[in-house]
Amino acid sequence: MPLSEGTSAYSSIFTDPSSHVAPYKMYLLRERSLEGNPTKGNGGYYLYQSRDGYKWDLTGGPVSDPMKGDLSFFYRLAPHYYVAYYRLAGKQQPTDHVPPYESSARRSIYRATSSDGINWERDPSMELTADELDHRDTQYQELIPLRVQGEYIATVTMYHPLSQTQDVRIAISRDGSHWWFPDRRPALANTPLGDYGSAMIWQSQNLIVLDGKILMYHGASEGTHRQISDTLAPSKPVAYLQTVIDESHSFLPFNTALCRASWQYDRLYALISSAGGPTVGDAITKPRPLEGKKLFVNIVTRPAKKSSIPGFDEGRLQVELLDSNDHPITGFTRKDCNALVGDHHSLQVKWAGGSQAPPGAVKAKFYLKRVFLYGFELK
Repeated sequence: MPLSEGTSAYSSIFTDPSSHVAPYKMYLLRERSLEGNPTKGNGGYYLYQSRDGYKWDLTGGPVSDPMKGDLSFFYRLAPHYYVAYYRLAGKQQPTDHVPPYESSARRSIYRATSSDGINWERDPSMELTADELDHRDTQYQELIPLRVQGEYIATVTMYHPLSQTQDVRIAISRDGSHWWFPDRRPALANTPLGDYGSAMIWQSQNLIVLDGKILMYHGASEGTHRQISDTLAPSKPVAYLQTVIDESHSFLPFNTALCRASWQYDRLYALISSAGGPTVGDAITKPRPLEGKKLFVNIVTRPAKKSSIPGFDEGRLQVELLDSNDHPITGFTRKDCNALVGDHHSLQVKWAGGSQAPPGAVKAKFYLKRVFLYGFELK
């Protein structure tokens, strides 16, 4: 690529199996110049293609709005179906706390789709932005999706302007547009300041599944995004904060290392009893035809913690089957269910009435005591 094309950042690389001539595709953020004149640039994301993944040719761009600026990741999900997740700053809301040394308010994550990879339309159903459950300074940076059985999971980079740090959450979606968080706490938290990952965590474009693990490669910095060192800051005027603490909005160098985090593929999050201890929690599935199906669960139970009385304190899972009126079915009640204990990725549930759901069964009700229910499957 000519030097006149300027800087390069935030690449998204994938393959197009339908293209035998140039199967490698790449979106790249460039500050391109026109006719070699860097003062007449036309920056944005450009599309490149390659025969071997090494030598690249420019084929189009910059892509159309709504993507502007940095932090966009592009994916090809099917022929003529491209998806991008991108970040934009929003209008500051009355509940937002934006420190005086922070340049943007309410960074949020959006989704856009395209049929040709060049012309894009925003998905109006998706916006990940701070709400009443977030701290007032929370901002959303990156969303890296992974298609799994029946849904999507994603690692979401969260920016915290007050501490000038970024950590990572796990998010879940049925369709790639509507997302929710099993837990608002970090799935990858910052290490002690001065270690790699102590402040800024920058994700790569893709999550990788290998040997039963989900792998996330990321750049992990030793230091913060900007310098914040004056303990008298709350008593100082804004002008002082901007010039002394932040040195006129300059950035610190990102001294980083390439790191890898991993999670067990089928145990990213679990359903538990909110009270813990011997208190039993319960959960009921949505109605669906269950007749003739077998139920398998992915669980880890805890051993007795405070009592030696058999059955009182050790973890266990029991399940009963309900009819359309939410009544337990004879032979498939909680008392008819053998207590499930131990560490099992796919353990079959059995009842006194049998191992397959009877006619009229439409719901399963789980009783959880000191157990992690990572998932269940009906087949």
